[in-house]
Amino acid sequence: MYWSKRTYGLIAGASILAMAIIAMFSYGYVFEKLIVKGDPIETFSNLKSSYTIFVAAIIGWAAILLLDVLVAWALHHFFKELNPRLSLLTAVLRIVYSVGLAYAILQLVPIVSLLGSSTERYGLVLMKIKSFELIWLKSLIIFGFHLIGLGFVVANINNNFNKFGYLIVFAGLCYVLLNLVKVTFPSLAEEIIMVELILSLPMAMAEIGLGFWLLLKGAKASYQKGKELLI
Repeated sequence: MYWSKRTYGLIAGASILAMAIIAMFSYGYVFEKLIVKGDPIETFSNLKSSYTIFVAAIIGWAAILLLDVLVAWALHHFFKELNPRLSLLTAVLRIVYSVGLAYAILQLVPIVSLLGSSTERYGLVLMKIKSFELIWLKSLIIFGFHLIGLGFVVANINNNFNKFGYLIVFAGLCYVLLNLVKVTFPSLAEEIIMVELILSLPMAMAEIGLGFWLLLKGAKASYQKGKELLI
């Protein structure tokens, strides 16, 4: 089945924006508000009292995982005419990241039964959450390399948008360096949070901006002599 570049752009753009919305709930609300670092008792109490919300958050992570795979496939097909090898490499890196994310999500699943039991196993719940975070952080390093490669692909587009590719490269470097420091030097967590707050704006602009651009690009895909053009 032949799908047009317009279709791939719309799929990738819509999926990226959908992931951002879901992540605001699954990570931005549940993990940031309900999980208290260093306090297993309060964390357990928060999650138990918000049992349904926590289950919904896990479902949200699973949805993000599926959308990530869909984005990897759609982006490769959208950009492969510009740079087949680099486009394929970025797709593979996103798939590898998705495998890591899947393994991280599996760490959260046992927490559901722990919260539903009569025995309050605070330590085990917190251990599973820390395991999720560590695996995810390591996976985000790979995601950063995906963005770097994708940024160089975008930078080779022959229009004014190509400068946006360097913002994507910058976002990828931020992902790699920030998460590498988090994994290697966990004692610097407080300092990293401050730096991450500063860099979060350009990182978000790169990813969400790419989503909107793909929607617009997909909607405006044009043709010349049977070949689609990136305009």
